[in-house]
Amino acid sequence: NLYLGKTEMTVDGQKLELDVRLKDMKKIMTASKGNEISEESIETIANTFKEVMKRSYPSEPAEEIDAFVEKKLTEFITEFSIAMGWTTREELRASFREAGIDESRKKA
Repeated sequence: NLYLGKTEMTVDGQKLELDVRLKDMKKIMTASKGNEISEESIETIANTFKEVMKRSYPSEPAEEIDAFVEKKLTEFITEFSIAMGWTTREELRASFREAGIDESRKKA
């Protein structure tokens, strides 16, 4: 449970400071296995972001956090991966397209 410090990223125009731990990074890295994103891995990644958000913002209602993460998951994955230096915006757009994830839906 090594603490990595706050990871700052912007999702839906909101600046977030996330309390990311090593175990969270491992879950996300394992689930995203080198830019291959399956439905099962998307669920794992979503659940990990929900845990991180609840730890980072304990006073926010859990249902609101769940809804926010689910609605903005593509943006969470994109911004987190870029913040970690794992990928670039262009590489991610290509892998989302290949997985059939419509990036435009995040604006809904």
